[in-house]
Amino acid sequence: MRKRKGIDVSSSLLEESSFKADSSRYSSKQNQNEIASTYHDPDISLLPRRSTIHPATIANSLKIFGKLAKPFFMHSPKAKQRLAMVLLLSICSAGLSVTFSYFGRDFWNALASRNVQAFWYQLQRFMGLLVLAAPIIVYSRYTRDKLGIEWRNWFTKMILKRYSEHRIYYQLALTKEIDNPDQRIAEDVKAFTSTSLRFFLTIFSTCIDLSAFSFVLISIDRRLFIAALLYSIFGTFITFYIGRTLVFVNSEQQRKEADFRYSLVRMREHSESIALYGGEILETNEIISRLSKLVYNSIVRIQTERNLEYFTTSYRYIIQVLPAAVVAPRFFASQIPLGVVSQSYGAFNHILSDLSFIINQFESISAFAAGIDRLYQFSNQIDYYTKLDQYKSQIPPPIDAVTSRVITSFHSENLLQVINLSVMTPDRTRTLFENLNFQVTPTNRLLIVGNSGIGKSSLLRVIAGLWDSGHGSIHRPVKNETLFLPQKPYCILGTLRQQLLYPKYSAHLDVSKNEFNELQDVEFRSENISDAELTEILRRVELGDLLDRLNEAENGRALDSIRVWSDMLSLGEQQRLAFGRLLVNSPKLALLDECSSALDIQSEKHMYQLLSTMENLAYISVGHRPSLSDYHDSKLSLDDIQYKNQYD
Repeated sequence: MRKRKGIDVSSSLLEESSFKADSSRYSSKQNQNEIASTYHDPDISLLPRRSTIHPATIANSLKIFGKLAKPFFMHSPKAKQRLAMVLLLSICSAGLSVTFSYFGRDFWNALASRNVQAFWYQLQRFMGLLVLAAPIIVYSRYTRDKLGIEWRNWFTKMILKRYSEHRIYYQLALTKEIDNPDQRIAEDVKAFTSTSLRFFLTIFSTCIDLSAFSFVLISIDRRLFIAALLYSIFGTFITFYIGRTLVFVNSEQQRKEADFRYSLVRMREHSESIALYGGEILETNEIISRLSKLVYNSIVRIQTERNLEYFTTSYRYIIQVLPAAVVAPRFFASQIPLGVVSQSYGAFNHILSDLSFIINQFESISAFAAGIDRLYQFSNQIDYYTKLDQYKSQIPPPIDAVTSRVITSFHSENLLQVINLSVMTPDRTRTLFENLNFQVTPTNRLLIVGNSGIGKSSLLRVIAGLWDSGHGSIHRPVKNETLFLPQKPYCILGTLRQQLLYPKYSAHLDVSKNEFNELQDVEFRSENISDAELTEILRRVELGDLLDRLNEAENGRALDSIRVWSDMLSLGEQQRLAFGRLLVNSPKLALLDECSSALDIQSEKHMYQLLSTMENLAYISVGHRPSLSDYHDSKLSLDDIQYKNQYD
């Protein structure tokens, strides 16, 4: 084991998945070599390795099931106790099933012998057992479903926490290596937790059932047990052979369903732009194209299921006569009564159902395996970027080395210092600019100009820490002293007050103390900022009309009103709100990416005048309007990498 700068790089931490990749673009070796060149580390075994994407098969799904399921039962305090209760109730349910088989045998014997007294006695016994059994069976299912909900709650919070840490959500959106992460979090997690419990408990109950009814069946006729065993082996083999492609088809079905749903959501979200362009036909054609792919895959799926059902339907019907064919000679010879024949039917069906679990559940298992594969890919990508971010932050490059990533440090004497910066696109296919040097001091106001596509917004992303592709170094304030205002402001789901307080006074959710089991009260902390001050800020950014309308609608509680703000507010109003957010958060450095593009000239002037009243605020603007020069004292042109002070 080797350690460097406090990071544990043992083989256990950086273990590589044993699954083989089905695509060269997921090659772990290639990825390690790229990172090795980035960090100048010849020992690539020390680097975090990207888990490979493997074919969706039941065999692989069984291998990865334990890796996904284990954390909940290891780390959740009540999970083991709840699971033990569910298993105990399952054992009780299995025992009741065996008891019912004997009660049924005696009941049919009394009926066949026309013994009235024994018949009514057995009926009373049966009803008494039913009163005892019904609550146990129902509560067993309730406990199982409740455990599934708790598991989903824990798993979703855990994966959301990992998804939001280290800006993993941004990395996945940038690289597009994982499709539809929202579906994987919302639907795949739900399916995994609920279906996992159902399958596990079914298998557990099957083992108990198999043990109990094997004894019953052998006691009746050993040949019945042998027939059930051979018949189930034959059925399982044929089912696997016919349905072997169903797992992959189901995996494709989930992906195409998500792609089709995404195209519909996209049309809804961009309805105004599509209407203005008159692009309904093109958008509809794209949606229909995705629908056609979905329909084609659906037909392939149902054809496979049809072929499988040809066999499974015949398989189930033969069960109705097979036990009778085995025990009928003994019954005709008066060696066994009718009740034993009835009991043999019940026991045989139990045994065969247990042994034919894969046959009966093959379609569900294949869909479940596809969901597990998608969830495992998602979890592995999160692990990869988490370890990579930790590696970046804890293992600095050699001094004066020309690295292939941008090194960012904090707490510089100058507010912002950019040294020998060269920036590439995240896929490293194009260099935007090279050897850029400049600095921004407190209260300095820098305007970045250049032709469209030259990399002005990309430079702000690098300064903000979103991109690190390139080389050079940046010294800047810490994250909570820097605020980014994009051209399209982000409006959170919440009140008007929360729009202003975001992100400095952000939601505080303590998930470390409760192991993700209990929901926490979420409050936006606004110490030292009163409602009167927030109201005044809204009026200063020319949102007084909005405030008055909301006060009228909410009986004077405009700040507590909840709306879909991105739909309610125009782009210009959203940009004014973003300036108000900047006034509330009072950062040391503001990065303004065409944040006044939707404002008229006078409103833009007013917003920048508000910034000039803030003490110790430096800002960097990107924009094309000539009027922006009036609000800045320095200009950086990326067209020819020139830095000019307005007052030189």
